[in-house]
Amino acid sequence: MEVVLLKSKIAIFITMIICILFQSTVNQYISIAGTTPNILVIFVVAMGLIRGKKSGILIGFFTGLIVDLLYGSVIGFDAFVYMTVGYIAGFGAKYFYDDDLKVAVTMVAGSDLLYNLMCYGFLFLLKGKTNFAQYFIWVILPEVFYTMIATVFTYKIFYYVNKHFMGIKEKESESIWVIK
Repeated sequence: MEVVLLKSKIAIFITMIICILFQSTVNQYISIAGTTPNILVIFVVAMGLIRGKKSGILIGFFTGLIVDLLYGSVIGFDAFVYMTVGYIAGFGAKYFYDDDLKVAVTMVAGSDLLYNLMCYGFLFLLKGKTNFAQYFIWVILPEVFYTMIATVFTYKIFYYVNKHFMGIKEKESESIWVIK
């Protein structure tokens, strides 16, 4: 049992590092008009949907913390934002099937919108940059759409990796339909 947990944690950590590296390197080469998909939001939402709230919070926190330590100007901002995204996505684990792509795309779209709104609110609005309409139309919407398209191609990969390498948990005990 302990070996399975250790294997699962190592697989999550390696997947997290691969996503962070992809986000900061390869992702720039697939940019369209300066917009790139947010692979980390897809990863955190996928883990929240597949594994539940607790995993969503922890994976979101550590993903954001690593991003903060490597690239951030404020330590803890990305950790808070990704943790919030993971927690919200974790609610979906209780009510939806984790292999349903429509739910994943919808959750990613909402989560990426939340991520960008939080970034705008904390990083731009507090500095006095109040041109929200222009930011929303030229930055947020293109990224949300591009991230939704990227979700179609990456979510099944995260699902497969989770099922085969991370020791997917049976969510039946967390289901609202099971009498306890």
